[in-house]
Amino acid sequence: MRLKSLLCIFCSIFITFSLFAASKRERETRISKEIRSEAVKNSAAAVAKIIPYLGDSSPYIRETAYKNILLNIRDEGAIRLLAKELTTNSNPMVREQIAELLGNIASAETAGKSLLRALKDTSQDVRLEAVRALGKLEYKPAVKLLGKYAQKSRFWLLQVEAFSAYAKIRGIQKSDKVLKKVLKSRHPRVQAAALQILLKYSPLQALEEALVQLKKLKPKKIQLRYWPVYYACLKILEKNAKNPKAPISKLRAVIDKIISIVRKLDGRMKYATFETLAKATGKSLNPDYRAWKYWWDMNKSRFVPEGNSGSITRPSTAVRYHGVSIYSKRIIFIVDKSGSMRYPVKGEGEYKNRIKMDVCKEALIKTIRSLSKDTYFNIIFFGTKLRPWKKQLQKATRANKASAIKFVSSMQIRGRTNIYDSLFQALNDPFADTIFLLSDGGPSEGKYIFTRRVEEKVRQINRFANFEIHTIIIGSSKSRDRRFMENLARENGGEFHHKGGERKRSSHSSKRRRRGKRS
Repeated sequence: MRLKSLLCIFCSIFITFSLFAASKRERETRISKEIRSEAVKNSAAAVAKIIPYLGDSSPYIRETAYKNILLNIRDEGAIRLLAKELTTNSNPMVREQIAELLGNIASAETAGKSLLRALKDTSQDVRLEAVRALGKLEYKPAVKLLGKYAQKSRFWLLQVEAFSAYAKIRGIQKSDKVLKKVLKSRHPRVQAAALQILLKYSPLQALEEALVQLKKLKPKKIQLRYWPVYYACLKILEKNAKNPKAPISKLRAVIDKIISIVRKLDGRMKYATFETLAKATGKSLNPDYRAWKYWWDMNKSRFVPEGNSGSITRPSTAVRYHGVSIYSKRIIFIVDKSGSMRYPVKGEGEYKNRIKMDVCKEALIKTIRSLSKDTYFNIIFFGTKLRPWKKQLQKATRANKASAIKFVSSMQIRGRTNIYDSLFQALNDPFADTIFLLSDGGPSEGKYIFTRRVEEKVRQINRFANFEIHTIIIGSSKSRDRRFMENLARENGGEFHHKGGERKRSSHSSKRRRRGKRS
């Protein structure tokens, strides 16, 4: 009798959940149609009806509302209504979305004042989007407040975006006072971003500043926390090596300093250094300090950039994750635990008919066991909500690896696919430099779920965070999802692998893209 009662309870719960899911899908379909039919009217009355949906609890409805306003609304009255709602709407999600929209569809005259007031919004996310919008619109009255945020902010990305907007509006030559203060920031990412922004507007000045920064940096300091500053210096060298106006003496001094530093570097920065040296000098030498040191000692006095670009081949490593070599010593593994991970892998390959989650756990545990003691790592599982192993990176000691393996083994399958929120959390880790993202499909939960918008938002953060993002998709996924994961890897300097798919070839690696083009 007890078993029968439990079975009845389970069936009731299942039926209730199914009805709720069906009701949710029906609501999303109905409201999305309403939004599309209103948006094409391109009027203030239509926008007034759509605005509440920008803060809806359903990410699909929020994204549909945003997309349709972006594509259809150009009426001045409608845009003025959006500008008014930016400062009066009680929902911070609505205000954030409006700030972003105004940066894309409004003019400085129509939306500038409202965006300027939004810089004092109680929501950090609203302030961030307002800063970006003011930079796009080049609204000059915002310069003073942007300069204030550029010099001090609790959130590194807000500070960086504020300086980017400030330099764009005021001009880098008139931003020297603020630039000096930003370069003295205690946050390495803020310093690095300032160098990248300086490189964009004044490459020669950036070269001089890179030499100043390199003289301060020690290998141990780079390995622990200051890799973003060092990486920015590498990008400055790479760009100036192709600049005919760059002083040869400065280029030689920067190369000399970088070669002296790389001797004691390890992990991702070691290979990033050799790749930069190859591009800057046009030489294709082995990724080995002694080879580069010998060549430089022989050629330093007569070195002149030839304009051509050399290359190196990274050696295969013993530590791998789903076939991807791991070079970094600062890693975050992001793994899907959504409901679809309970199904077997379809198609061809070694994983055929195996449960996706079992395959993922097995591969991750194997990788964790092989991590060296000088590696720092963290794990984030995502369903509807995120389940991080720790708040920050942990050293790969025997005890920590045992704890991580226990955490992975006990993880239960649950929820939907919240890719953006997990990436956002990882990209804001101040010590990590590499992400491995594994999923069996595209996003269906989180702040953003439309794939192009997720790609855009990750791009906005990572143009300053400079992570390598490697992506692995497992199972027979839709071509749209494969394309999304491949784009994430290609645009963020990583590799894409498709494991256990319909194709006979079980994996595919995308070419690495040079980060300098994104800055």
